[in-house]
Amino acid sequence: MICYPYKGLMKRVIINIAVLILLSSCAAAPVEKRAEPPEKALPVSEQESRALESFTDILEISGSSRDRQAVLPEMEKIYMEIIDYYPDAALAQESYLKLVEIYLREYSPPSYAKAEGLYKQFRGKYPGSVLRGFIEETIAKSYYLNAEWGRLLNLTAPIFKQYISNSLQRRPALIYMYSEANFNLGRLKDAEDGYRLMMKLFPGMSGNVNARARLEEIRKKLGKDK
Repeated sequence: MICYPYKGLMKRVIINIAVLILLSSCAAAPVEKRAEPPEKALPVSEQESRALESFTDILEISGSSRDRQAVLPEMEKIYMEIIDYYPDAALAQESYLKLVEIYLREYSPPSYAKAEGLYKQFRGKYPGSVLRGFIEETIAKSYYLNAEWGRLLNLTAPIFKQYISNSLQRRPALIYMYSEANFNLGRLKDAEDGYRLMMKLFPGMSGNVNARARLEEIRKKLGKDK
């Protein structure tokens, strides 16, 4: 009977329609998203718990691929979620530091705009944080290594003034980099003051060898006999 080819054709049509329906349903399925920020601030204990879970996710993602650049965007996203969703958790402050390290050490060239924006935000939210010095030193070292002397001076000059007034936790590397910024910008008197202060405050620091060499260079440039 001539009806067999027709039946076969109809069978294929039905199968194709079924496949199209299945594919369209898959395409329409909602993509899994991370939790939205809570409408009200969570208790600190719950923020700590959720932040820790997110931090664990970051560690798993970091170890899931040998291609570090491939997983960085997801890591950055979760760090930002910790900052935005769980600001009272200790890991929120740690997330600022981790992001600054990523922007300055793993971006090429370093993303100073992102790092500086986070630093400014961090200072406003956590003015008394012990991590502030670590963030400042991380940024300063990147400026130093990339010869961003103007940026380095803008960052370290206020810190240097606080050192003079004895109102800042002492971090010798920042004084040294303040001095180096001034030296490379031709501000030799300010550089000299910085090197001398570092040697005075931290007499046992190994970096004093470099400071003494710089002072000798300054002496020669200024024609001083010191």
